[in-house]
Amino acid sequence: MKAHLLCLLGIILFPSLIFAQCAGSNESGYLGFFNDGSGADNYQNNQSCSWTFTSDFDTRVRVGFYNFASEIDFDFLRIYDGANASAPLIAEISGTTEINQFYSTGNVIHVTWVTDISYTDTGFEAYWDAYSEELEECYSSIISYPTAGYPDNAVFKWLIMPGGANEIVWYFTQLNMESTFDFVNIYDGMNNSAPLLGAYTGNSLPLNPITATSGAMFIEVTTDVSNSSAGFSGIYLCSTCGGSETLTSSSGIFSDGSENGDYSDDLNCEWLIQPLGAETIELNFLEVDMESCCDWVYVYDGVDANGTLLASVNGQNMPQGLIASSGSAYVLFTSDEDTTGPGWELEYSSSAVGINDIRTDFSAYVYPNPTSGQVQLNLSSTISQRYNIDLYDVQGRSIPMSWDNSRMIYNETVNLDFETVSSGFYLLVLRNEKGFSKQIQIQKL
Repeated sequence: MKAHLLCLLGIILFPSLIFAQCAGSNESGYLGFFNDGSGADNYQNNQSCSWTFTSDFDTRVRVGFYNFASEIDFDFLRIYDGANASAPLIAEISGTTEINQFYSTGNVIHVTWVTDISYTDTGFEAYWDAYSEELEECYSSIISYPTAGYPDNAVFKWLIMPGGANEIVWYFTQLNMESTFDFVNIYDGMNNSAPLLGAYTGNSLPLNPITATSGAMFIEVTTDVSNSSAGFSGIYLCSTCGGSETLTSSSGIFSDGSENGDYSDDLNCEWLIQPLGAETIELNFLEVDMESCCDWVYVYDGVDANGTLLASVNGQNMPQGLIASSGSAYVLFTSDEDTTGPGWELEYSSSAVGINDIRTDFSAYVYPNPTSGQVQLNLSSTISQRYNIDLYDVQGRSIPMSWDNSRMIYNETVNLDFETVSSGFYLLVLRNEKGFSKQIQIQKL
């Protein structure tokens, strides 16, 4: 069978499954079974039945068959993309050819079964379910037939891939599979080629949750030809921010990571903003929409939470013009175990001036900065001294340049050629004869 995904939001529900006979019915929920009503016998002549199936979870509806055999070109099952036979026809089935699965474009599908006055066959047995190719919510539940039991000789698949997720954590709430024959396989990725996190069978719940760190989790259930059981159920959570991150660009924008969705529960994420060469950092919130009581963004002037607290942000409070004068800013985001929101977005910028500027007897600056090629270094000193002028990338590696990196300089302007340097951030390091140094961050466009 193709991918089988049942999307149930919020708490886990256990509705009764409905077995509809040829009398037809209107059903809603997430799963049901229907057939021609003949049981082990052939179906009857002059039958006319219809079913309408509606997904309670606003997903597409799928119709699939365990078997199908009818008098070809005379007895028909028709599937419509809507609530009745006036909707577009998806398929018209007759005969004994292999039957595929059929899908609606909305959350409702309509099925009719009509037989003529003579000749019959074994008929059909079928199911319908709420179907979604991909689970994109950051908190949801999955149920695999917890009350009626799963089918034999089947494969069911779920892809959990919420946008912006860094980790997905799965918790089993029920596990009742035929031991050593039927399995729930969980992979850290988008399909069964990804690393296997575990193959679960029997009825003993795992002691620990299962965590996928790739941003996607693939669940595949395989069953053998006999002895099905009640199935499994579970719940997943995801983390939308990456735990701990250091930002070294001179400016940037970052957020809780939830993109167009809501951030998740139980987050504890941190960012250290530490641009090379920064003396001050200005921070401005662009968006804030969080649970007002219990989810917070804290901004500190320093490298960790021991620094000076600049702001505590929640609700829709959106502070502007926060200044970290230490050259580093620390941002901490925490959320509790329930009630989330769209989250927040934060912009920062830094002053591009020298660091390590203690007890120096010279001053220097460069322009234009950022640059697309040529840079002018303006240096002012009390006396004529020899200076070394070196360039380093953000990993501290020396970059060979065409200029003479050792020269006598007093009060003058030096032209530096950055044409051959790749785009990115660099440190221009000046050292004089007394061992004093200055570092200037330069961005090459």
